[in-house]
Amino acid sequence: MLDDAITMSVLEVVFDSYPQQATLEIIEQFCRLATNEVRRREEEDRSLEFERLTADIYTLPVEDVLTGAPMRIRRIFDCDAVTYFAVQSFGVGETILVPWSSTSLTLESTVAERHYRVAVDDGLTGFAATRHDILLIRNMDDDEERLHHGMEFVHPKQIWKRKIYEDGPGLIRSFFALPLYASGNLVGLIRGHRNVRTKNVPLTDTDGGRLRLVKLLLEGALERSKMGGTDNCMASNA
Repeated sequence: MLDDAITMSVLEVVFDSYPQQATLEIIEQFCRLATNEVRRREEEDRSLEFERLTADIYTLPVEDVLTGAPMRIRRIFDCDAVTYFAVQSFGVGETILVPWSSTSLTLESTVAERHYRVAVDDGLTGFAATRHDILLIRNMDDDEERLHHGMEFVHPKQIWKRKIYEDGPGLIRSFFALPLYASGNLVGLIRGHRNVRTKNVPLTDTDGGRLRLVKLLLEGALERSKMGGTDNCMASNA
């Protein structure tokens, strides 16, 4: 059975004698029906998780929303890992992104710095933080797609093991980042990715539309929190 041209499962049938064509056609039709059912249930699960995230946004404190958002978003977009980074002040006139919550049990680092600068040259995360729109790279092997976003600095075989990384480093298939703003100021960023080894199915334009909706809903929650004076998860001094 296939899902987006990727083999998801295999049905093995053993015959005592060579099967008739009609029998093979029945088995093929069964596999198609089973594949469609798997896709339908996966989409139902993703839609249900989106509804739960929306309910969280309108019923929970923003700190709890952002703590739980990575897990919700990972399930919605079927990612390997999702992490939320909060903005903090650092030095004079500089802001950085520090990990706040993640689906990964541990966050490793290849350097002493446990943060990203909001800068185009500090990896995918730092680059994404300089934008206002979402960053969605469907296929990291596509030179034209990366260059379209102005990412000349990213090698086509980017390894997910630079600076701060989640469990299971490896070649990236797709990457996304949602810079979150409140009152015109960057207050955080959510990033996620799919690895080649585990998923190898790229995110789509439809996923991009849903990511923008998630960004809109979360920014609404941050705005309401800021107006209410409860913005502990948005910014602090390092």
